[in-house]
Amino acid sequence: MEMTKIRNWCFVDGYENLTKPKVDVNKPIMEQAGLFGYVYQDKRKDPLTGEFSDGHRITTSPVLEINLEERYVKTKSGSLYVLDGEMNAKYKEWLKNGCEVVNAFEIIPRLYN
Repeated sequence: MEMTKIRNWCFVDGYENLTKPKVDVNKPIMEQAGLFGYVYQDKRKDPLTGEFSDGHRITTSPVLEINLEERYVKTKSGSLYVLDGEMNAKYKEWLKNGCEVVNAFEIIPRLYN
């Protein structure tokens, strides 16, 4: 089964602010991290609207399972994503530098206006 790939990714909270990649059973699901990045090979691709075309930027539903060793993420909606390539370089730097509140749009530009 071919899974959707997500590139140049980072983890965000419900408001698309950067967050650390962890699932916390003590937090309400709306506060859990989602993935933010660009999708490739998404089976939901709509040829009429271009939604989910290769390179389309998305924010996923909250992450339920993260397997960084096997490089996949499962979301609340049941979607599976392959973490393709490295996380966003600015996100990686953000994790190292104290994790201030930053909106993901500041490090991953909008693909569509």
